Amino acid sequence: MDAVVRFRAAVCLLGRFPALAGVDLDVAPGEIVLLQGPNGAGKTTLLRACAGLVKVSDGEANVLGVDLV
Repeated sequence: MDAVVRFRAAVCLLGRFPALAGVDLDVAPGEIVLLQGPNGAGKTTLLRACAGLVKVSDGEANVLGVDLV
């Protein structure tokens, strides 16, 4: 089955600062995912991008069949 979340080389800019750069992620239906990393690593920005609250400026981003780029 297709991934419900798919990011390929995704980039999110906050101003001119790349908050996410080159993110690759696939989440399958029913899969549980843990985002772990240091402060400023982009965990919250990734979740905001999945929710459509932050624009994905480059790459591929798709959540539940909706293109976010």
